Amino acid sequence: MDLKEKLQQIVAPICNEQNLHLVEIRVRGDRRNPVFEIFADSEQGITLGQCERLSRSIQDELDMDETFLGNYRLNVSSPGLDHPLKEDWEFKKNLGKMVRINYEQEGQPKEVEGKLKDFSDRLLILEREQETVEVDRQTVTRVKVKIQW
Repeated sequence: MDLKEKLQQIVAPICNEQNLHLVEIRVRGDRRNPVFEIFADSEQGITLGQCERLSRSIQDELDMDETFLGNYRLNVSSPGLDHPLKEDWEFKKNLGKMVRINYEQEGQPKEVEGKLKDFSDRLLILEREQETVEVDRQTVTRVKVKIQW
């Protein structure tokens, strides 16, 4: 089992206990000085206090596990505004927001922007000026919130 898998086993239950979703784990650096990046979020967003609490809980577990003896750096944060949406809870959180969807249609890459109106297991539904656009989730390659300034 590699470090990322081991981290997953430790971090996922801690996130669940704290009512957070584990979005991603990244392991950087070398074996002697690894950097563990943990990205978590919730339907309401994640606060600095929640990140601190999660970081302390994870660090407590890592410090008791022989696999993680030695130097390591732990960074816990939100996934950020440019993180692609993948899970249903992320779509729910972003209903009513402008999104950009990249997808494939007949083997060709396509892109559409609009307000995320609804979603299901099969479809993402966007509202655009005078029309409603439905995109089959099976064809989607990436969905990102379009940052409004």
